[in-house]
Amino acid sequence: NADATGEGNIDISADDNITFTATNIGINGSFAPDNLNVDGTTTLDQVTVNTTDGDFSVSGTNKALISSSNVGTDAIQLNASAGNIDIDGSNGVNIDGADNSNFTITANDAANKALTLSATNADATGEGNIDISADDNIILDAADGIIDINSAAGNINIGNDNVNGAINVGTSGTRTVTLGNNNSHTKVDGSLAITSSTEPSVTGAYEITVGARSFIAISMTGTTTLSLTTGTNSGQMLVLLIYTFDTSLTMPETATLRLAGPWAPDSNGDTITLIWDGTNWNELYRSDN
Repeated sequence: NADATGEGNIDISADDNITFTATNIGINGSFAPDNLNVDGTTTLDQVTVNTTDGDFSVSGTNKALISSSNVGTDAIQLNASAGNIDIDGSNGVNIDGADNSNFTITANDAANKALTLSATNADATGEGNIDISADDNIILDAADGIIDINSAAGNINIGNDNVNGAINVGTSGTRTVTLGNNNSHTKVDGSLAITSSTEPSVTGAYEITVGARSFIAISMTGTTTLSLTTGTNSGQMLVLLIYTFDTSLTMPETATLRLAGPWAPDSNGDTITLIWDGTNWNELYRSDN
């Protein structure tokens, strides 16, 4: 159209399909088909948006669908040669996998890489939360390094959802579990239970292998002279309880066992409590029950 105020249009329509075949097809301006199928037989086929900003948009209640029948691990790729890839939704972003499938977010590269989940709210009166939930298990595992859970301000709450269940920390392997530090206090609300273990068939000259235990119930089967192996960590507490008394028992002082005198319980329920200082067991108190 030589007159810029007029129109110069080409209208191509079909009841079914319109097929264009070429090495390159360029589309400028508005293009709004119900379906746009790009089907090639080589890996060179591609759709390229070559402008300052490339905008794929769907208006109204319609949806934009990107799908692939490729069964490989890279069926659909979103790549940015420089800069970030932003995925945003005014009502939320849902990423879901089909049945029997896995959803994996990975930051793995020969160089140092970081995977960051961030919820930032510009309005100070609102909230910026990250909610991670699962029907079964959530596993946090660092193959090499440390897992840190920190709060720049406020509390860190674990198990405060009013659900009856155990909270297990360091229940497998050989671990040192540390709570608190020199500048703070460790507070326990509720009962504090120390798991007991039984030392059965104690008789004769008998040495208890203490290990990492703190409560040992002793079942005697005859006259016994008792001794203890060393502790594992300075500050380790040890309670010995006579669970089943038989005949007599004596635990004398040794090079690593400091007592107020030989311990000679004479009935079920008698106890002695000790603390390991890194070199010796030191008696705190005993009870004749």
